[in-house]
Amino acid sequence: MVEIDGNNEPRPGSLRPVRLAEWNERDGVIVVECPKPQGPWYREIAAWLAWLTGPQRIRLDDLGSDCWRRFDGVATLEQITAEVTATLPDDQKGFEHRISLFLRVLIDRRMVRLDS
Repeated sequence: MVEIDGNNEPRPGSLRPVRLAEWNERDGVIVVECPKPQGPWYREIAAWLAWLTGPQRIRLDDLGSDCWRRFDGVATLEQITAEVTATLPDDQKGFEHRISLFLRVLIDRRMVRLDS
């Protein structure tokens, strides 16, 4: 059940990240395939150019790999953040911020979506 705040909006922590991109794991490191842009050509020209000139695969660090494995559409953001930061050193606020930025980049690149 998704928790709703006073505005009938789901709380951000209750959202569930879902992976949209192809990926594989080698030696504990996740490598994610950047999806090709989709949509009308006139809206996606810049996205196509960025995709063609940028990396088509992204190799995640330990924190990113740990988060990516948990983006299964079942665990909530609160659960993922709590589990990941519990296994890391004392700088939990710093890791929460890194996870938030990481998730924002993945959403912008259409590699992850948030479900309620």
